[in-house]
Amino acid sequence: MKKLVLLLILCFAFLDVMGQKDTVYSIDLTPYVGTWVYENQDTVFTIKWQMAKDTAYNRRRIVLYVYDRLVGGYSLKVNGVETDSYIKELPTGLSFFSGKNATPKSNVYLSASYRVRKKSDLQNFDGKITRIKFYDQRKKHNNGDGFFAGGMELLAPDKLHWWLEDEEKVQLQQGVDGPLVGYSVPANAVMRKIE
Repeated sequence: MKKLVLLLILCFAFLDVMGQKDTVYSIDLTPYVGTWVYENQDTVFTIKWQMAKDTAYNRRRIVLYVYDRLVGGYSLKVNGVETDSYIKELPTGLSFFSGKNATPKSNVYLSASYRVRKKSDLQNFDGKITRIKFYDQRKKHNNGDGFFAGGMELLAPDKLHWWLEDEEKVQLQQGVDGPLVGYSVPANAVMRKIE
């Protein structure tokens, strides 16, 4: 019996060691880095993206992979009055399971990445990043935990299309409960890069 237990322990240890390293590939996210602005009549919506390295660990705190991630914040002015101001100093390194998660606790109100397991899958990138995690601080979707609500696409080096999905559709896809509250920022905007 002791030999069987020892053999099982060795097998699990071997599997854990053998499965500890994964490789992920990411597109070059640097064209998205910077400050982007949308202006329409009385509304000025601004987002700011910065690059961060995100690290994913296994249960034993062994690094599985490191990948590039965009993190950022947003602000909104209506009739010259700033109603939302969430562009703050951001962390340079994030850790997926460490407590320094990409959340408002780390001044991260927007988060996005594009990563794949096979390098050949990078060829399938159509220019759209379709999973932006949005922490709407006024509307507090998903009890303030945010959700993957939209995407963005570079139309030109200085022009970005930003969109947020229909909120009901997002909630259904992610199994999120709660009343529909809309978004506090524009849900569809073509933004220009200012820095």
